[in-house]
Amino acid sequence: MKRLPPAVVPAKAGIHFDFAPAGPWKRRTKRCAALACALWPALSLATTQCPPEYGEKSLAFWALGWTVLGLFALLGLALPVVAVRSTLGRGGWLRAAWILLACLAMLGCWIAGLSIFGVYFVMVC
Repeated sequence: MKRLPPAVVPAKAGIHFDFAPAGPWKRRTKRCAALACALWPALSLATTQCPPEYGEKSLAFWALGWTVLGLFALLGLALPVVAVRSTLGRGGWLRAAWILLACLAMLGCWIAGLSIFGVYFVMVC
């Protein structure tokens, strides 16, 4: 049996892949991992329940929230369609730039809709 060089032989406890490069990136990666582990208990604060005096949210409140989310989703979908239709007669690079900007605006619109839905409709007591 042919012996493999030490760099190819897997570690004793299993195969170990070290994707972080040596140097400051490796230290920074370890620090970020330690910070994420330290902040893990803080996630339990996000799941605390509202006090009982706030009660349940009404059906109209939820309908308004889902309507706002749906409007932002439809607006986001409409932006690239409008960009494609409005740039039909233009040159290739200009048209590509407008479509790319419209796609970025679509993502921004979706993120804004999700943020508004989350902050004003889901995470309120």
